[in-house]
Amino acid sequence: MCDLNEGKGLEYFLEATVIVGKQFPAARFLIVGDSIIDATYRPELERKARSFNVEDRVIFTGHRSDVPKLLEEVNLSVLPSLSEGLSNSLLEAMAAGLPVVATNVGGNPEIVQDGITGILVPSRDSTALSAAMIRILQSPALARQFGEAGRARVAAHFSLESTVRQTEDLYLNLLDDRAWRHAREVRA
Repeated sequence: MCDLNEGKGLEYFLEATVIVGKQFPAARFLIVGDSIIDATYRPELERKARSFNVEDRVIFTGHRSDVPKLLEEVNLSVLPSLSEGLSNSLLEAMAAGLPVVATNVGGNPEIVQDGITGILVPSRDSTALSAAMIRILQSPALARQFGEAGRARVAAHFSLESTVRQTEDLYLNLLDDRAWRHAREVRA
């Protein structure tokens, strides 16, 4: 799902699992991906999980090629990034009908409509992250609502068909603008 690196904010996610775990003792947390660039990062996260006493609740899956199958097994997707482009993991989770919690950075607000398709929280804020996770886990109706709205948003705005249509519209608008400017210059 992702390359584990310091920019993903997973330290804050681990801190949040401590708080969430107190309210949901049966909860388990997956960290999907591997440290491609920095091989020391995953062991560092594993040490943090031990120091927070959540090593028995946090599962480091490593690289997985069966992400859609994994998404069928989880209740919530969390992206605690410190910076982010247009996140494929958010799009995949929302397309699978999962409620999402993500940090309000980079392209995340373009994908997640706060309070409609998921919850956006400040980066580097494990308290806000855990509160958003708990809010969704406490309310299956809210989770379902976010999941359905997220699936619809991805289909409407981020599917291949939608992206092609938006690109085509952009080019047509640019051509119309150019033709209008050219016609105006000719009249002048």
